[in-house]
Amino acid sequence: MPVKRLILMLATALICAVLASVLVVRYVRTREEEARRTRMEAQPIVVAANNIPMGTRLDAGLITVRDWPKAGVPQGALSERDAAVGRLVKGEITRDEPILESRLFPKDVSGTPGIMSVMVPPGKRAMAVGVNEVIGVSGFILPKDRVDVIATRSDQSSKSSETILQNIEVLAAGKRLEQEGKQNVEVPTLTLAVSPPEAERLALALQQGKIHIALRSVMDRDRQEGHLAASAQEAVVRRKAGSRKTQADTKPEKKEGKMIEIEVIRGDKRTTETYPIETP
Repeated sequence: MPVKRLILMLATALICAVLASVLVVRYVRTREEEARRTRMEAQPIVVAANNIPMGTRLDAGLITVRDWPKAGVPQGALSERDAAVGRLVKGEITRDEPILESRLFPKDVSGTPGIMSVMVPPGKRAMAVGVNEVIGVSGFILPKDRVDVIATRSDQSSKSSETILQNIEVLAAGKRLEQEGKQNVEVPTLTLAVSPPEAERLALALQQGKIHIALRSVMDRDRQEGHLAASAQEAVVRRKAGSRKTQADTKPEKKEGKMIEIEVIRGDKRTTETYPIETP
């Protein structure tokens, strides 16, 4: 009797072990099948490779493409890198967060409310200036171009021009409406990214005369020393005065005659210089 009971117990244990093995195998196969089915239903979407601050312009290094469960793909998620590269971020995006259409400004940001404050680089100010087709290089200046700003001034006694700003980024190029008589006239404008001191020089130049825009080459980012260009009549007066100043070792003779005062403006500095006028 004890032997029969022992055999029965062993048989029962063996059957339970077989059943347990079958259940485990079926469970594992079921999980594998679910995982395989999930992988088959995944959808590639664009996600943030790192934390992206507000106002950042997306490039290929800031984003990546990953498989995302199709059932959990958020609405508006982008599936291609090209759809995100070059666009500005409206708000901060954390790492591994899907890039949504609603979180980005459109590629053509002209006229988009609130876009300009995002486009201005840190430490810079956005300043709009009115131009015409000649001043604005016949309309060929576009956002991201670099330009120089030349100020021209004239009064009754002299005329001059000077490069007051160099290598300035163009944030936007467009048109604005201005009132001319009883009609609205479209005036071309350029919005420039300038530092606060540069903004002051530009405002002073606009107040005292006219400005001209010179488009820079994409290969040219160096600043050059500016020179004050004067009118031909003023240059003759300066050249004659300069020839006397070079004779430092001899004592100049005092000659009575008429004097002329010339007001010279360099940036935000204004000086008055007096020169004698030679009579024939």
